[in-house]
Amino acid sequence: MTDHDDKQPYSTVPAQDADAFLNSLQKSDDDSKPEKPRRAKASKWKLVGRFFLFLFLSFFVFGAGAGSYALYFFTKSLPDFAELESFRPGSITRVYDRNDELIAEFFQEKRIPVSIEDLPPYVYMASVAVEDSTFFEHAGLDFQGITRAFYTNLQAGRVVEGGSTITQQLAKTMFLTPERKLTRKIREAMLAYKIDKSLDKMRILELYLNQIYYGRGAYGIEAAAQNFFNKSAHELSISEAALLAGMPQAPSRYSRDIHSTMTRNRHLHVLSRMREDLVITASQYDSAVNEQLSITGTHRQLNLAPYVNEMVRNHVLERYGSDALYHHGLNIYTTIDLPAQLAAQEAIRKGHEEYTQRHANGLPHDTPPEDVQLALLSIDNHDGSIVALVGGTSFHASQFNRATASLRQSGSAFKPLIFAAGLSRGFTAASIIIDSPIIFASEELVWKPENYSERFYGPTTLREALAMSRNIVTVKLLREVGIPYATEFIQKMGISSTISQDLSIALGSTSVSLLELTRAYAAFPSGGKLHDLFLIRRVEDRDGNVLEERAPSSVRVISPQDAYIMTSMLESAVQDGTGFRAKRLNRPVAGKTGSTNNFVDAWFIGFSPEITTGVWTGFDSPRTLGNQETGSRAAAPVWVDYMERYFVGKPVRNFTVPEDLVFRLVDPKTGKLAHSREGAVYEVFIAGTEPTEYSVRSERQNIDEMYRLRGGGQ
Repeated sequence: MTDHDDKQPYSTVPAQDADAFLNSLQKSDDDSKPEKPRRAKASKWKLVGRFFLFLFLSFFVFGAGAGSYALYFFTKSLPDFAELESFRPGSITRVYDRNDELIAEFFQEKRIPVSIEDLPPYVYMASVAVEDSTFFEHAGLDFQGITRAFYTNLQAGRVVEGGSTITQQLAKTMFLTPERKLTRKIREAMLAYKIDKSLDKMRILELYLNQIYYGRGAYGIEAAAQNFFNKSAHELSISEAALLAGMPQAPSRYSRDIHSTMTRNRHLHVLSRMREDLVITASQYDSAVNEQLSITGTHRQLNLAPYVNEMVRNHVLERYGSDALYHHGLNIYTTIDLPAQLAAQEAIRKGHEEYTQRHANGLPHDTPPEDVQLALLSIDNHDGSIVALVGGTSFHASQFNRATASLRQSGSAFKPLIFAAGLSRGFTAASIIIDSPIIFASEELVWKPENYSERFYGPTTLREALAMSRNIVTVKLLREVGIPYATEFIQKMGISSTISQDLSIALGSTSVSLLELTRAYAAFPSGGKLHDLFLIRRVEDRDGNVLEERAPSSVRVISPQDAYIMTSMLESAVQDGTGFRAKRLNRPVAGKTGSTNNFVDAWFIGFSPEITTGVWTGFDSPRTLGNQETGSRAAAPVWVDYMERYFVGKPVRNFTVPEDLVFRLVDPKTGKLAHSREGAVYEVFIAGTEPTEYSVRSERQNIDEMYRLRGGGQ
């Protein structure tokens, strides 16, 4: 046996047991593996799976939470779309005169809402063509449009087309700020989508056309049409509509000069887009391109009666608030007559110019003559409505309303109230009062009233005394009437300012407003009725609902007979006295001048059967107007100028004579009936108060002799 035969590496087994042997080996090998390591490997893979599942769920939950928060963050400030459906753009407030002519507008953003149904299709389709050609197809966002705008602007080398849809622009202008932030753009997109889902396309387009800014202070297509072309949006031509449609992209650039190359190119681009989108035909395009456009409108707030409109503005602010005034589109109907108002403003301007020229070399004080102020107030005698009002020479320089708020000494313009009080106490226009020296002495002072002429005129009827503005007769009349009675009567006539309780009120020491005094005078041509003055007839909201309405009201303060007698006496002041300048009108008018000491204040208050008008002239800080600047010189010419303009084309009317009046021929020296026309005048009396005795020559001679013995007449 060889060496290798001695080796026995394996045991031998029968062949039939080979498979069993192999199986036993396999089983033996498997049984020899430890059980614990196999279970650890399986657990490891389970842990890995669980970890990734946890991460997935965590990211999902976190993402959902973040998304929910982001959704909440971007939607928390979005508007209530139920309100959006009924949203109405802010609108300007308009002020009208008594004939419904527009005289003023109030707005912070000039916007005049217009219905899209009232517009020609090319007006609104011009905006669609240039701003959002797929407006009627997309859902508020147009990604293709954004891409198209990018390439269009790239080819042009500048921004000629925007990527935002009309709906996005509406969302931005209505609800968002113009800041360039991603969060704002996201909110804008969400808003646009919700708007598109909430509103009809034509409603969205209507809101856009009323909301967008076009330049020159115009918000909305209607305001733009008026500002640029002085016409309504429904009257725009194709070329005009295209020009306006191109402006919202860059209002400050395109609205500055419509003839600039930049604006012209934008204009042509809009017309091209309109042609491409078949909004207009080729022939319409050619006509629009060749149409010559020019700006004929104005972007400034209309304000044809500044002092009047300031009164209106203050009333609305106090009663309805600033939001209503500037955004709610109120319609305010005033009593102002625009032609009369413009005539008043021109009369004031002319009066200021003439006064300044008279004192071109200066005044005896440091105030320049250009600083002189004039005010005018005109009232309708039938109902107390204000026809015209000017509160100063320049509203731009001073908004203080001197027609309503300034209290100044009235001078002789106050005398008619004293004479009216006398009539109510039984005096007549023919009553005689001796114009002679009189002295009032007290422990404090000695007062000796004098006439302006420094003369005395003896026996004087009340008619002559008022016509010639005799101071002494007025003082004596007041003494006879009594200060307490006169004060009560004057207050009844509408004077609410404090009245001095002494005889100086006869000469106009009481300070009053132009409004007070003019209102009191208006009682004479109004048949003795004192009207409650009013400026605003009616206020309506934008839908025509009446918010307030004023009905005329008045109260009788004197009898129609006394009112007519006062009117007749003041007619004499025009025909024969200090109001002579008013004779130039050549129609029935009555009035009275007023001047104060040292020519500080000058007045003229007068009336026709139709209107009563007052004029005041002076400096805001009381000082002399200059030598001889009386009411006749400084105020009456303005009154006459205004009244002349007011009466152009109007028929001549006479003052109405009430019943129970009689006319008698009277001797003006005695106040008794005259035997003949020589030296006599016709006088009017309330029936039963007329004189019954006749004047005799000897009586006149005795009066003259008595007057001369007392030192009068010089």
